[in-house]
Amino acid sequence: MGADQRHPGGAVLASLHRLGELIQQLASDGTTVILTTHYMNEADELCDRVGFLNKGKIVAIDTP
Repeated sequence: MGADQRHPGGAVLASLHRLGELIQQLASDGTTVILTTHYMNEADELCDRVGFLNKGKIVAIDTP
């Protein structure tokens, strides 16, 4: 996205959707997936557990 774009375009959204589907498929197959995000809605949708880091240390781990 350019600096003046506030929302991703359709192609970007489609790619993100496909990436989410891939993550869900890998997880359902038993593969551990480590996802980093600042978006809690993504973590809630894609993760079984979430961890929070502060200065490089895990300070909390829980379910979303």
